[in-house]
Order: sequence, then structure tokens, then C-alpha cells
Amino acid sequence: MKLSFLITIFTISIVLFSKSFAADDPFSRSFTADQGEIEENINSQDSNSNETIENENNEKVHPLIRFNINKYFIKGIVLSEIGSLVITSYPGGLDYVQFKGDPIGNQMHVIKEIKLDYVLVSSSDGEEIKISVMNESIKLEKGQEG
Repeated sequence: MKLSFLITIFTISIVLFSKSFAADDPFSRSFTADQGEIEENINSQDSNSNETIENENNEKVHPLIRFNINKYFIKGIVLSEIGSLVITSYPGGLDYVQFKGDPIGNQMHVIKEIKLDYVLVSSSDGEEIKISVMNESIKLEKGQEG
């Protein structure tokens, strides 16, 4: 009886202790993650803070849906038959991986199409915006090595 009680207490202690130190999933696509501390560090190092988060009112909103669509730029694109992805950023911010159908911008534009040289985003009112890729694009065919 005492042994089973001690084992139960020990197991509960281990579970509670391990959960309290568990890290957030870095691959999560959640738009509710708290990015405030990371962005404060970035902004404190940025001398042009007028282009960063400090000008925006709501720091609780995920950075990919906080700013005007014109502030975002595309750092890279990975095209695939299975599912293409976009590497998106904003001035003074982190890089984010996005997929077709993901929201971007404070007017809730959605990534509609991913091409080699640009990304087409659309809003609910039908407005479409083409965002060009910032870096040079290189297309590798099947069988080529990079």
C-alpha cells in the first residue's frame, strides 16, 4: 500500500514538473503564440523603430496579421507539387513560414497563389495584391543538384 502510494506521488510529481518546463512547439502554425519578448529584443536593437512593432497598438496580435499588407516582404519561396511554402518577414521582424490559405496582413488577406517569382494574396472584398520575391529565384528541375 505504501509502495503504490509513493509510486503514485512520484509519478504525479514527475509529470507536473516536466509539464512546467516544456517548451512551446517551434513548428506550430498557431497565430496566438506570444511573440512579445522576442520582438521587444529585436526592436530594442533596431534604430529605426518607427517601422517596427512599437508603432502598432496591439502587441497581442500575431505579427503576420498585425501590420498593413504593404509592410510584408517575401524572402523566399519553396515550390512543391505536394505543397508550396513562403518565407515571409516584415522590417525588424522574424521570418515566418506560410502556406497557401494562410492569413497575412491586418485586413486578413489570404495567400491565394504561390509562384516562383511572386505570391498572390486576396482579401474578402476581392482585392488581389501581388508581392514579389525579394531574392533572386532559381528553379531546379528533378535530377539537378544545387
